[in-house]
Amino acid sequence: MQENRIGLMSWWPDFDVTALSTASQFLVAYGALMWLACGLTYFVSLNDARTLREVGIWVKPMKFMAATALFVWTTVWVAELANSAIPHGQAYWASAL
Repeated sequence: MQENRIGLMSWWPDFDVTALSTASQFLVAYGALMWLACGLTYFVSLNDARTLREVGIWVKPMKFMAATALFVWTTVWVAELANSAIPHGQAYWASAL
C-alpha cells in the first residue's frame, strides 16, 4: 500500500492519468465523455416537458450515461488497485474495447 503525506496507509492509489496504460487512458476518457454527455442531456431535459409514464423521457439516457461512466472508472480504479500488471495485459485491452 502507498503512504500518504502524514504516513498513514492510503487505500486510494496514486492517480496519474499519464502513468496509466493506453487502455486505461481510453476508459478514463470514455467515462469523461459519458459524464459530459450526461450533463448536456440534463440541460436539454430542462426545456423538454415530455414524459413517458410520468417520467421525463431524458431520464433513461442519463441513467445509462452515468452508469457507464461509473462502471469504466471503477474498472480502471480496481485494476490499478489490484495489481499494476493487470491493465497492461491483452485481456484488459479486450475489455476496454
